[in-house]
Amino acid sequence: MNSDRVLKWFLYGYLALVLVFIFAPIIFSVIFPLIPIGFQPSLWAVLRSNGTKLSGRIRMYGKRQELA
Repeated sequence: MNSDRVLKWFLYGYLALVLVFIFAPIIFSVIFPLIPIGFQPSLWAVLRSNGTKLSGRIRMYGKRQELA
């Protein structure tokens, strides 16, 4: 039936959206490791104060790290 086919494609689309929202942050954190998945206020404070220049020290995950 036509309604079964529409329901099937709606469920496939819904499943695809759920998988994108689950795996996209993980994939982007591997590709762009400076952008954290969680909330890091010190990182965003450095980015706001220095603009696009990423020099200085910030605290990430409880350790001080040097940005290149």
